[in-house]
Formats: sequence, structure tokens, C-alpha cells
Amino acid sequence: MLLRVRSRSNGNDGCGVSSESLSVNPYNWPIGEHEGASAAIYARRSADDEKRGRSVGEQETAGRADCTAHRWSIKDVYCDDGYGASRFSGKQRNEWARLLEDLSAGQFDLLWIWETSRGDRELERWARLLNVCRSRGVLIHVYTHGRTYDVGNARDWRALAEDGVDNAYESEKISLRVRRSMAANDHYVARRVYQGQVYAGVWPPLVEEETFAAAQRVLTDPARHRTRPGKARWLLSWVAHCDVCGEPVEVRALPRRPGRVYGCRRGHAYIDREALDEVIIAMVCVRLVQPDVYATLSAQPDDAAVVQAREQVQTLKARLEEYYASAAAGRLSPTGLIKMEEQLLPMIAEAEQAAAALTLPSALRGFVPDSGVTDVADMRARWDALSLPAQKDVLRTLFERITIRRATIRGRGTAFDPDRVDAPWRTPDSSPAPTV
Repeated sequence: MLLRVRSRSNGNDGCGVSSESLSVNPYNWPIGEHEGASAAIYARRSADDEKRGRSVGEQETAGRADCTAHRWSIKDVYCDDGYGASRFSGKQRNEWARLLEDLSAGQFDLLWIWETSRGDRELERWARLLNVCRSRGVLIHVYTHGRTYDVGNARDWRALAEDGVDNAYESEKISLRVRRSMAANDHYVARRVYQGQVYAGVWPPLVEEETFAAAQRVLTDPARHRTRPGKARWLLSWVAHCDVCGEPVEVRALPRRPGRVYGCRRGHAYIDREALDEVIIAMVCVRLVQPDVYATLSAQPDDAAVVQAREQVQTLKARLEEYYASAAAGRLSPTGLIKMEEQLLPMIAEAEQAAAALTLPSALRGFVPDSGVTDVADMRARWDALSLPAQKDVLRTLFERITIRRATIRGRGTAFDPDRVDAPWRTPDSSPAPTV
């Protein structure tokens, strides 16, 4: 059965918000389930949801219609409008606090919420709510799920607990996106961007240019991990690739063969894992004790040079803007403007490229100490002290690629052949290695 109920709440009951008609029972759950239960309706919308989320009035209306359809009596309605529910929210939800007090006091038998994220996006608080509902025997009805949960049932508890994990994770991702966006905002250094052009702002900068440039270096580092390293166990897994198909290699155990091997999923090439790891590590340690490499890797980016390069870009752009203004005022002919553009635009592009090059970070910064290391054994000790994800970052930075060729002679007991490994060093002209 599908009911349509038009509800207008009054000022003495709930939030006092009117709403358009909403559909009741969109998932065809059993009408009359838990008949006679006293229900509490909770409605929440954060400030960020104003353009896309259901209003608290619409949520309340759906809750009232639901309770009527199921023959649940409404004990109370709790509304928090414009309040977030994640750990990043600064404002306290007074109605949510009141609901928890009434829940602990046993004031109602069933909690109605639009969706689980309307309740809480902080995992610990959500888990406490589930525990209190379980100890008090209070049911939880989630409108968008179309069902009523009994958290005294292990499966129901698990379903809502997993929802809590998902909701908390989503809030963490949103926070990270916001912080990255803020860190890359030119407004911090009194600049504004309009239609691809950068202009000086009329407000004082919030941070120094050097600090802003350093932050951009970290955020744009191609070797920077954007996800957790996970349960990585092997040095060259998803770093080395098969020379035949180009797919990354993984560690495998082959039948009737001792030890483990690196190989692609298609079975084109296999090579002894332990032997290959030792060869690559030895190459890295020898490479890093070379004086020229040490000097290159230990050089710290000059943030003052970054600022100077960006100022050069702004100077050239300002000069071009002056020519545009002169042409608009009739003081410069179209032919003259074209000549100025032909002269200045390549200079601006070259200056922008030079500024961008100065901000490129080094994944190996801090790997080599200030005092030169000339002993391979010392470098090996430094390598061994790194975590596995850090070691993988070093490999992606030092090597242009690591590929494994197919063996020409196959069979059990075949000796390890280092010539099957192609591992050229990265040069200053090489493009950054992709982070897998």
C-alpha cells in the first residue's frame, strides 16, 4: 500500500515547519509492524546540505506520515537545523543531546531517522547510540532503508555499525578535500584568479609567499601518497612491471617451486623475488653514495627563487595589461598590440614554466644526511631503516622504470639472470613516475 499524506506541523509539536506532500512506505515494508510503539522523530540538516538535502520540515513530515502508517504514537520530535554531525563540527546539537537524554531515560520505544548520516557522522558517538538502544531495547527505523532495525540482533547491529563507518569515512574525505582546496587558494597570498589570469588582491596576504610555495610543493609532489599504503609486504609489487604486457608484478608462489617470485597476472614473466630485491637495493645504495647524486638530492628548493620567478611572471603580465589598456584608449594601434603580444606571450609562458619547475618537490628530500655518505654499508643501514612505503617512493623517484623480461630458458632450477631486469635511472628530463 502506498499512502500520500500532506502534513503541516504546528508550533506546539516538533519543529513547526510545513512541507509539501511526501510518499510514505516507498519500499513496501509491512504496515503495522511494531504497532503501538512510541516513537521519537529526529531530523537534521547541516548548513552544507541546504541546496541538496531534505529540509528538517520534510524529514519531520515523512516521519509523521511513517508513524501514522505504522500506528506508532509520536512521543516527541527533535530538530537540529544547520548543524553538522561530524567530528569537525564546532556547534553542539542541543536537540540531539536532548534526544540522547530521553533515550537513556527510556522515554520512547523507537527512534525514527531519515538516514543514518542524519544521526551522527562521528563513529564513537554513533556506536554509543547503538549500544544505548541495544541496552534499552529501542528500535531504530531508517526511512531511506525502508526497514526497522533491532540492534539486539547481531545482523541488524552490524548493518548500522557499518553505516556508521561509511558515514565517518565520508566526512573525513569531505574535510580533506576542503583543507586541500584551502591550502591551494591564491587568496592566502593576496592574489585572485579571473578567467585564467592572476591579479594582485587589495587585501593583505595571510601567509608569506615562501610558506605558500612550500605548501604547494607538498601538495603537488607526484611521489606523495594520497591513500594509505595498506598492507604492502613486498618491495617491488606494483612498482616493477612486466616487459611483455606492461602490467605491474605481484608476488606469487608457484607449484613445485621453493620460495616466492615476482610475476604478472598473465604469467608472461617470473623472477625470483629475493634475488631481484637484493639486486635493486644494491643498485640504489651504490647510486646514492655517488657525489654528484648526493649533491643533487640533498639540495633544498629555494623558496625565495620561487617567489622571484612568480614575481617575474606578474611583471610580464602587468606589462601586457598596460599595452591592452593603451590599445583600448587608442594610444596603441592593433598592429602594435599584436607585436607586443608576439613578444610578451612567449616570455610569459617561459617564465611560468620556470616558476613551475622550481616548485617541483623531491621525493628523496631528507633521505641523504647533510654530511656526505661515502660508504655503501652506511647507505644500506639508512635504507633498512625506512618503512616499506618510503622505500617504494625512493624507487619510483630514482628509476625511470623497472621491467622484467620473459626468460629465454625456462625450467626448475634456472639461475637468476640480472640481464632480464631493465632499470634505467631517472634523469632530470624524465617525467615523474606514476604513483600506483
